[in-house]
Amino acid sequence: MQMPSSAEPSDYDAYAEHPRYGKRPRITGIDPQEDPEKGLLFWISPPECRIPYTAIKADMDRQNITAFPIPWYFDQRKICKDCERPFIFFAEEQRYWFEELGFYLGTECLRCAKCRKEKREKAGRIDPPPEAPL
Repeated sequence: MQMPSSAEPSDYDAYAEHPRYGKRPRITGIDPQEDPEKGLLFWISPPECRIPYTAIKADMDRQNITAFPIPWYFDQRKICKDCERPFIFFAEEQRYWFEELGFYLGTECLRCAKCRKEKREKAGRIDPPPEAPL
């Protein structure tokens, strides 16, 4: 597969907008491949969800491991559980969840940023600080 120079305009137009990262993948040019001899290195990001060339390096020492650490985060295509719109769970957001907030690696992102915020507001929870990804 050839690295895209940028996504086609129509590819991500229907995606839910993230207030910090937008709605288009963040191309890094990095697309590591799994090595069957080393196991499931990207088990958290299945190939059908993974957006190629969006990988960023993970700090495995900072991950709250449930089974196996992962060496890379990828932007992932997801469908919101609430509004049913497609959205991207960005690699930078995953790094924040798993390395800063200490979420277990098996934690799934089920909602787009807008629906997560609405759910927090309904539950009476305070928003994260402005520098934190939603």
